Amino acid sequence: MYVCQLSFNCAVDIEISEAQTVISALLDEYRYNGQIIGREFPVILVDDHFDVIFVCPEQDSVAVKYNTDNVTDAFEAIAKCGLALPQFKVLGLESQSDFADLCKVPSALVLYSTFVQSCSPVRCMDHFYLSHYISYRSQFVTT
Repeated sequence: MYVCQLSFNCAVDIEISEAQTVISALLDEYRYNGQIIGREFPVILVDDHFDVIFVCPEQDSVAVKYNTDNVTDAFEAIAKCGLALPQFKVLGLESQSDFADLCKVPSALVLYSTFVQSCSPVRCMDHFYLSHYISYRSQFVTT
């Protein structure tokens, strides 16, 4: 996982609430598309621009090639309201998240989540530590 930043310069005078609305809409579309992780993103007003800090699975997760039509529509709304298209910056590795599995051809995939982690629920079965899950689950399940 990587901590990233989008910076939106104000091309014209714009109401803060309007800018926040279109920026939030873009973040929602990125999230729905799996390009960014999490639900809460700080949107920071700094002088004449807005900065947004978020976590994404890969360094290129918000690349245009992954955008859906809804993401593209959100970018159009940003331009229409008077914000310049954002500048993207990778700030660094997010050290508290699980890293993406580098297995090129997994024998199987497993869908696993604790619902409190901010990481992908899709895991490679070859590298998934099932014994940890069974140990954790046995605390709650009795036969």
